[in-house]
Amino acid sequence: MKKIMFLFAVVAAISCSPKLSERLVTTMFFDYGKAAESGIFLSPDFYHDKYTPVGDLTIFIVPAVGKVFDKPYYDYQSEQYAKYALASLYEEELSSSELIKIISGEVKKRGGDGYVNFKINIESHYDASVNRTVSRYLLSGFVIKRAEK
Repeated sequence: MKKIMFLFAVVAAISCSPKLSERLVTTMFFDYGKAAESGIFLSPDFYHDKYTPVGDLTIFIVPAVGKVFDKPYYDYQSEQYAKYALASLYEEELSSSELIKIISGEVKKRGGDGYVNFKINIESHYDASVNRTVSRYLLSGFVIKRAEK
C-alpha cells in the first residue's frame, strides 16, 4: 500500500510541475493581394486560362545577420570604461510584403507576370560563420506570361 501511495505522490508531483517554456505560436500571413497590386499573379494553384510558359523559378534567401553594439560598459576591475562595446547579433526579419517584393522583381526580370504553383519553405540551420541558428527561405514556382484578354 505504501508503494501505491508513493507512486501516486510521484505522479501528482510530476503532473503539477511548472512548465519549462511557454507556448510559442509564430504565424506568417501571405497576402496574395499585395502581389496583384504590383502586377503579378501569385497563386499556390495552377493558372487555368491561356498563358505562355516562361520557366521554373527557385528563389533562395538567407536573411542578413548584423551586429548591434551597446554602449561601452564600465569595467569595475580596471575602474575604467571598456575599450570595446559589447555586441549582439540579430537576424534581418523578412515580412511577407518584403518576400512579395523579391518575388515580383524576379518574375518581372524574366518577362513574366505570374508565379504559379507557388510554395514557400522556411527552415532554420546552424551557421558556423556567425555561430548561431539562422533562417532561410526557399521559394519555388513556375513563371508564366498570361495571355492578353
